[in-house]
Amino acid sequence: MRLVFDQTRGTFDLALAPGGDLDAGIGNGGFLEGAVWASLFTDALASPDDFAAGPTPDLGRDRRGWWADWGRPPEDSLGSLLWLYAREKQREAVRLNLQAAATRALEWMVIDGVARSLGVTVEFMPADKVAIAVELVRPNGVRDNWRADLLWSGLA
Repeated sequence: MRLVFDQTRGTFDLALAPGGDLDAGIGNGGFLEGAVWASLFTDALASPDDFAAGPTPDLGRDRRGWWADWGRPPEDSLGSLLWLYAREKQREAVRLNLQAAATRALEWMVIDGVARSLGVTVEFMPADKVAIAVELVRPNGVRDNWRADLLWSGLA
């Protein structure tokens, strides 16, 4: 199914086909777009080492994770650790950590042959937003670009 990002509201939703049915996303890159969004915005299970500096102010030691990944090795799980940084201040070190976490979450697409290559760019924007841009090159050379501008809490 195709997921779409609404830049105005900052939310994701299932796309509808012209007849009102759910858009399967076949043939128009929609499957890839949905896979990118699901990989980035599903919370991956954090390692206990991710909390070495202590519990986060609002989560304690909640490691999150997706229920369907239970029992899977970390390299086979879905999602990203973007959520770990959501309350950090807008600093360069945080931006680099976000970019690395997003790239790790999408690497499976290159490993599995869904993409020839991918690039991720993260930048902090005015008005407490963070922009995550993804460029994916399919095996046939077609380039896809997606971007999500998200509100940034940055309260740490």
